[in-house]
Amino acid sequence: MPGVNAQEKTKAELLESLKIGAQEMLATEIDFEPEAYMTTINVPDPEWASIPNAS
Repeated sequence: MPGVNAQEKTKAELLESLKIGAQEMLATEIDFEPEAYMTTINVPDPEWASIPNAS
């Protein structure tokens, strides 16, 4: 997600920090133009996220 950045020591910590940052960004209230709308999309986890010891 553009605008969400993190730097951690391990891949697991990095993914958790990015997840938290994305959740906080999505929870931020934003004023829109009167005729604008927002939508939400679900992005599946990447295949490598389910591989044991992928970190």
